[in-house]
Amino acid sequence: MPISIHVPSISMADRGQLMLTLQYIKHSPNFAIYYPNLDGLTIHVGSLLPTIALPTSGQISWNPNQGLQVISDTGILGVQSPAMGLVHEIAHVIFGHNEAQATAFETRVARDLGEPTRANYGSIGNEVRVYNSTQHTDNGEWKSYEQSGATKTSGNYDGSTNAPNMGWGYIPPPPGAPKGWTFPSSPFGMDSNGNLHDASYWQIPPGGQKSVPNNVDTEILEFYLTQEDPAPIAALPIEPTDAQHVAPQIIGLPELAPY
Repeated sequence: MPISIHVPSISMADRGQLMLTLQYIKHSPNFAIYYPNLDGLTIHVGSLLPTIALPTSGQISWNPNQGLQVISDTGILGVQSPAMGLVHEIAHVIFGHNEAQATAFETRVARDLGEPTRANYGSIGNEVRVYNSTQHTDNGEWKSYEQSGATKTSGNYDGSTNAPNMGWGYIPPPPGAPKGWTFPSSPFGMDSNGNLHDASYWQIPPGGQKSVPNNVDTEILEFYLTQEDPAPIAALPIEPTDAQHVAPQIIGLPELAPY
């Protein structure tokens, strides 16, 4: 099912990073079943913006270069990609203001994609400026998406906020695509009203057969998000970047309900 996301005043570079991120996070089964929920969402994208959500009004502000240090339940320090920050804020739009639930969803998606996870919402370090929206650490190595769905590595992570330049990244092929698969054309398009359209299908040669994900009962996942692993995802105070007094200044529109 095609979806449309409103992306006002987005630059070509930021649009490329958003397309890279959308295709990347769809590789997570835990995220893919919620992908249709993005239809009608407004995402403000910019390298000078914070990553925040306004769940009531269905808006997100996202910085495609803002990675985040996270600390696992065993004390291991890693860096999550900006894409994972977008996943967290999308969780707020889907599930509401609850930080424990948003962090639980983020954790499931991070595990699917091989990104580090945090022991709980507050288990974070500093922001890390990275060069593309999929750049993250995995078992102590820097990684990002490369062509053909392969991952590009760039040395060991030293625990600092310095990140290597790993380029702009490449939009990965759809999950389960056969070897050698390439996009016959971009599944993304922009209209004159500032809407990014995603056709949400892929073509499998030969014959151009179209394939779409199977429907999954989302209520099952919603149940587990609220019931499973209560200790590691204990709720903490509202995240600093979600402060209500900041968001309207950044986005320019009021939130309709307090956090």
